[in-house]
Amino acid sequence: MLVRVLAVMMLTAATAAAGEAAADAWFLPAWPWRHVVEIVSPDSSGAINTALATVDTEGRCQPDGRDIRVAEAESGQAAPYKVLGVDRGVATLEFLVSDPRRLRYHVYYGNDKAALESHAWERKVGGLKLETWQNTQKQPGRSVDHVKQLIKASQKKFGEGPRRAIDDVTNPFGATPDDQDYYLSYYSGKLFCREDGNYLFVTNSDDSSFLLVDGRLAGQVAGGSTPTNDFDPSRGRGGVMRLTKGIHTIEYYHVELTGDQLARAGWRPPWSKQIRPIPEEAFVRELRTTTLARQGRDQGVSAYFTHEIVDAAQFAGLDSAFVTVEFKQRASWRFEKPVVWEWDFGDGTFSREENPKRLFVKEGARKVTLRCVDALGYFDACTREVAVEAKDPMRLKALLETRAERPVLKPDEPARLSTRYMCTGSEPWQCSLVTETLDQGRVTSRTRKPVTLRPNTWQTEERTLAGSARLSLEFCGLTLAREDVVVAAPESVASELREVNGGLVDEAGRLVVLRLSREVQAPPAAGAAKLLRAGKEVKICVIDDSMAPSGGAESPATYYALLARQLERRYSGAKVTVRRIGGEFVSHHDPLRALGQLPALAVREKPDVVIVAASMRDLTNGVPADQFEVCLYALADRLRGATRADVILVTPPPLIINPDLSKQYAERTMRAGLRRGLKVADVYSSFARLGEEGWRKLFQDPQEPDVLYLYPNAEGQRRIADVLLRVALE
Repeated sequence: MLVRVLAVMMLTAATAAAGEAAADAWFLPAWPWRHVVEIVSPDSSGAINTALATVDTEGRCQPDGRDIRVAEAESGQAAPYKVLGVDRGVATLEFLVSDPRRLRYHVYYGNDKAALESHAWERKVGGLKLETWQNTQKQPGRSVDHVKQLIKASQKKFGEGPRRAIDDVTNPFGATPDDQDYYLSYYSGKLFCREDGNYLFVTNSDDSSFLLVDGRLAGQVAGGSTPTNDFDPSRGRGGVMRLTKGIHTIEYYHVELTGDQLARAGWRPPWSKQIRPIPEEAFVRELRTTTLARQGRDQGVSAYFTHEIVDAAQFAGLDSAFVTVEFKQRASWRFEKPVVWEWDFGDGTFSREENPKRLFVKEGARKVTLRCVDALGYFDACTREVAVEAKDPMRLKALLETRAERPVLKPDEPARLSTRYMCTGSEPWQCSLVTETLDQGRVTSRTRKPVTLRPNTWQTEERTLAGSARLSLEFCGLTLAREDVVVAAPESVASELREVNGGLVDEAGRLVVLRLSREVQAPPAAGAAKLLRAGKEVKICVIDDSMAPSGGAESPATYYALLARQLERRYSGAKVTVRRIGGEFVSHHDPLRALGQLPALAVREKPDVVIVAASMRDLTNGVPADQFEVCLYALADRLRGATRADVILVTPPPLIINPDLSKQYAERTMRAGLRRGLKVADVYSSFARLGEEGWRKLFQDPQEPDVLYLYPNAEGQRRIADVLLRVALE
């Protein structure tokens, strides 16, 4: 007896320097290890008397848990317990909390001679319960009292049972399809709030719903309602409640009429930035516990730690979330507190902080090790498997947009870009804006600039690029958003381009900036004249938005139909087919859109000749001559690069509403033909030689001379065909 008393006294003195948790007496000296656990979700009412604990013994307990014992920390009084299981040294157990004021307990283990014990007690647990009834009166709920009246008046109860969360889209106790309409639901349970603070509660339902916390209305959707995709505090009548740390009662009344079904409760607790469904772990069944320390009876230092996921965010496009884990050392010591803390997070990163906070950029299991050393040289290490998982991460999106000041550049002109970025959510996000310059797909240089993504607020910066580049927003080596910018010669881009926000975008979503070449290296033309002389078929593709009226090759009213017939008459046996493209751009004409899409459409026709008629829509819309010219160069270059056709440019006729601009267009078209070595059908000069009175007649309606067409009339079409014929035969 004297030996046992001395042992207890020695162990008590030896651990007194380890703080309150370690200062408890060692009541079971035959057990070399113990955890000090504390109830973190106390229930002062005593309605829940069973606590749940998970103890990582690192393999020191017996596989069946027979050596586990539980005692109240201050008195050493044994507590009835039940081992639920042991998995790779991690024991899960329940124990009786006979006095709700007693919050700390010891869990002993490591005595291989201990016998298996069995305990029983009247378990009182919480959790979440659901009951459903038939809505006999088929009325929506106007208030909590009204729903209670509907429940009281119901003639049928469907059933009751436990639920994981308030989140159902059916009546789980309904046996037939008819039971999924006109029913009433009542959820009741215990809600654990892990800290003091303001809690926002919201409900989302079809049809009406009422959410109560501690008997107070926290959120409601009264009357008939259609659910929304997300929680809406203004619609769900969300309310902010000041709650203390601990267990609170929660009730949820739901009334379903017909159609879609939904009963869902959400909250925004103090530690969160957005409203989310109340998670399963918030509904308390057993009292929650945490480990304050792991203690070794004969250890100078006993290393241990706990961890908690405090934040998680997942960006759109990434398979995994960014998870922030807070680690807390739970070491105990016999003589002095450790002075060295070494953390190995199992992913190649380390820390010497006592209680570090670590951001993991990928979810998954990690083996984390804590090593600690005191001033006397006593040391210990603890390795635990940490599940880095985000059950309900905050959903974010990083947005990066780049626009070109000019989508078509002159030779050697740099690309001037405007780049803007932001993120969704409610908090700013620190990351890097990375710029990689590219040469034929290879990265030739890389620069990185720290930036802050501000929530729902664009930030813009200007930049100049000599060539192609890749811009990306990166965080910890992961790409959150990316924009590729391709600066290329028009003749090298054969694919269809879309006009987006005043720029050109290819099929891969890359921003394309076309820089004109000084000289175009294009494949030799097929030689349509040789085909005609040989009596073979010649395909002509006409790019024209409105120089001719609508009509096919068989229509005598178009210049290209007239041209086809004249060529067939001149060359016996030859067949000329004509396909017009570009007329679909008349109602919503945009020169950039035409530049992006017309070359790809022309390639599909496999033409021998491409006739490019100057855009009458550009004239009527007042597109500046400089813009018209660069687009014309780019269009001609793209056609030459993508086809082996003879390209013929056509100047516009004098346009009644803007003859001066017509002349500028004609001059720019002639200059483009000269510089690119292309044939030009000078329709402008042919019309202008008639004088203003003469060429105006070429736009008159034959039946009503006061009516003028936008395009030349039948006589004008013949004149255009004659000009083209002379050019084609050159």
